[in-house]
Amino acid sequence: MNSTWTPIIVKAQRGKKSAFASIGNGKISFSQFACNLMKNPFQYHYVKVYAKDATNELLIGFEFIKDDAGESSYTLSRKRQKNKNGKLVYTGGFDITNKTLACELFGNSALGKTKTYDVTCEGENMLIIHLPS
Repeated sequence: MNSTWTPIIVKAQRGKKSAFASIGNGKISFSQFACNLMKNPFQYHYVKVYAKDATNELLIGFEFIKDDAGESSYTLSRKRQKNKNGKLVYTGGFDITNKTLACELFGNSALGKTKTYDVTCEGENMLIIHLPS
């Protein structure tokens, strides 16, 4: 047989030290590393959502804000646990639990198996999810 061998290259999976968002089960979750791209991320309690078409991708922007902006904002939830001194501290990243929003942005795939997407930061308080077109 005269066949050519081709190399198989596997990309490393996203780990705890990478900025990503997980979409699934009607929830949008940002990793702790993604949240730490922003300056003082735990001062925010709400998020506003934007979309923008870019070359070969769709960008979904999440502007983190301190105060409720009514219909245009969504509540953030965060994990908290007690530290060694018994004080409640934030751990992990942020979640937006809103099935309607998740489906509007990511289609019915937002209800099924969890998918992950790369995240970058723009300015002091906006995280961007990059969706391939």
